[in-house]
Amino acid sequence: MNKALAGKPEHPVIPPQGIVSARIDLATGKLTRKTDHTTTFEYFVEGTEPKEYVTETQKSGDIFIDNVAEDLFQ
Repeated sequence: MNKALAGKPEHPVIPPQGIVSARIDLATGKLTRKTDHTTTFEYFVEGTEPKEYVTETQKSGDIFIDNVAEDLFQ
C-alpha cells in the first residue's frame, strides 16, 4: 500500500454519529486501561458500551475459554 498510496493525503476514519469506541479486555468484554495483546478497541452504539472495568482477579489472560460453545447451546 505504501507504493499505491504514495503522495496521497491521509484521511482519518471518523465513526458515524452515535458510534463510540472503547478499549475492552478480550477475556471478559469489560473496559480496561491495559494496552497489551489481551485488549482491543471495539465499536458500540452509544449507550451500549460496557460501563464496568475489569479487575485483576477477573482477567484470565486466555480468550479461548473451554466449553464456551457447549454452554451457549445447552
